Amino acid sequence: MDKYQKILVCHYGKVASTSLVYSLGQALNYKTATIKSNKENFNEKILVTCNNYNNVCNYHIKNNDKILVISMCRNLIDRWISMHFQLYGHKYIKNIKNDSDKNNIFKHLKSTLLKKKYNDSYFNTLGKNLDFDFDIFESYDVNKKYIFKEGKCVDFLLLTFDDIANWENIIYDIFNIKVHMIKENIGSCKEYKSLYKDFKEYLENDEDNKKLFIDYNKTKHAQYFKI
Repeated sequence: MDKYQKILVCHYGKVASTSLVYSLGQALNYKTATIKSNKENFNEKILVTCNNYNNVCNYHIKNNDKILVISMCRNLIDRWISMHFQLYGHKYIKNIKNDSDKNNIFKHLKSTLLKKKYNDSYFNTLGKNLDFDFDIFESYDVNKKYIFKEGKCVDFLLLTFDDIANWENIIYDIFNIKVHMIKENIGSCKEYKSLYKDFKEYLENDEDNKKLFIDYNKTKHAQYFKI
């Protein structure tokens, strides 16, 4: 990975980006940073960024630098649930005094999920802004569960959240780098983990479960990533 001036991890939350960046930093002995605005420096080797990846990429492309962009895909419903519990899980725990309270919270969450619309805007925008000459969805290999494409200035790696146990092998096969995945910021270590698990089981056994996937199954996420 020494050939890259920048290793940029583009993510949209709750896809194990924190774990990946920390693990890469440990394996490569690089510092890491988070870019939150256009005014921050671009000097660190590995960055986690969400909205400003295009600015960082263009900065290096203009200088003819070689960069690696890594992103991750995850079932959008599972991602939303995970993100929601990270934001509000601690409040739910404080407000639950009995089973009735828990059921009311679960019904509210289910109602919110049923109203939510899912789309593919993130990866459509990512591919367009980075001027890829390939379609991210159509290039995905369901059997390998990743994409790796090499370009003139930008190389692109897409990993699958559900295949995180195999990320070490994928990175080694492509880059010949041994990475030990270190789990960071994961829900199973949070105070709300039992409540999160109960809600997932509640959804699986709920009669409206199929309705949740009506819109989601129309997305390219579901059709191409099979997640």
